[in-house]
Amino acid sequence: MFRTIVDPRQERIEICPRFRAEWSDELKNHPYAFLLHSSGNLVFLELELEGGDCYMTPGKMVSVLCGFKKPVEVIFRYDFSDDDNCFTIESVDGRRVAGVIGSDVEGRDIIDLSDDTTYTLHGYHNDRVFGWEMIVTDAYACESNEQVLHVPPRTANGALRDCVSVIIRTQQKLDGQKFIKTYTRNEGGKAEMYLTGGWYEFKKANGVRKGDKFQFQLSDPPYVMVVDIVRCGGGNGTNN
Repeated sequence: MFRTIVDPRQERIEICPRFRAEWSDELKNHPYAFLLHSSGNLVFLELELEGGDCYMTPGKMVSVLCGFKKPVEVIFRYDFSDDDNCFTIESVDGRRVAGVIGSDVEGRDIIDLSDDTTYTLHGYHNDRVFGWEMIVTDAYACESNEQVLHVPPRTANGALRDCVSVIIRTQQKLDGQKFIKTYTRNEGGKAEMYLTGGWYEFKKANGVRKGDKFQFQLSDPPYVMVVDIVRCGGGNGTNN
């Protein structure tokens, strides 16, 4: 086990040097790990141990899955099984972990939001299939029209093709909102996919402005879409 800080604004989770030295062979030969959550869901972790580095990523996905809205002190328990590095969270801020994922910005407990389906979260990667980004325009920031969220064609025709709906996980307000997948036809007769059933409320609740950037990352399987907001001033939209 080792003790560290998980900050929802940071990708790095520092690893205790003594822990690294004790398990150096296992960690170096398998430079990845899984965080196993009590809900049955996972975060795929990348271990950075070359040279003087001693940390793992993505910290933001760990915070999303666990519902961390502010920096917390975490004790990680480690197990090496079937050639995999596996971590679980033993305690958070001195309290033993039970079945609750965390709490939303209003302080209410978040239980499992995945409709009893399990998934794995990966770090954000803009490959235009499982991950993509969108810059908020002046028109899109306007609150007078109920905008929907259009999905990139490769995502619509690939990752989300067989999905009926998707659940939003986020460090922002309205974590756990379910969006319905809908198709429409543009003027040329081409089908376009978009998400509705709450996206306008999500965008409005989080005070999106022109120049802000949405970053989207689908889970595997794509039951969940993680949404991060990078504010135009250079910060992110984490609500503390």
